[in-house]
Amino acid sequence: MIKRNEMIERLLNAEKYPLGASYGPKSLTRNIKINNLDLTEDQEEKAYNLLSVDVDLTNYLINKYSDMLLNKTNRRYELDVRGRSGGHIVMIEIEFNDDGSKTYINNGFLNGFIDGEDFEDWEDYEVKEAYNTMLAFNDVVDRLIDEFKEILTYCEVCNWFIREGEPSSCFYILAFVICKLEAGTQYIKTEF
Repeated sequence: MIKRNEMIERLLNAEKYPLGASYGPKSLTRNIKINNLDLTEDQEEKAYNLLSVDVDLTNYLINKYSDMLLNKTNRRYELDVRGRSGGHIVMIEIEFNDDGSKTYINNGFLNGFIDGEDFEDWEDYEVKEAYNTMLAFNDVVDRLIDEFKEILTYCEVCNWFIREGEPSSCFYILAFVICKLEAGTQYIKTEF
């Protein structure tokens, strides 16, 4: 079993990202830029192609795993994407209002904690709860990355550009992602 001081050390060393201005509150984060995901060359090429045409896939994965984090943290935290290029997944604290809507709490996670002395007034169960929240966040993000890699391994991206009407009309992009999964071939279509 991990000791209190080891939990505190891991909490303090966890990567954090600012929720607003660089000097503001920070929360747990993972850098999910394509070049940081340990992808094969083929997966990396597919990732850039897929993400250039299909933002719905990114939103689908974030929402799916955000729900998982909500379940693991008693509906207290969910995932959000931050950074100029959307390269960081951060853990955001939320509160549910009586009408079911959410309020985002930008307090950060262990914001301002810089050394073990910051935990002196904490009971052991509070340290363990914070540590388990960090583990839940890491587990959920690992699962999201694994699913993204699986999609990249088993899917092909085919793009068609279709012009309708006169030259002044809009172009419609249809992106078909063909997934060869164990259950057979599935066709996922997204329209923009």
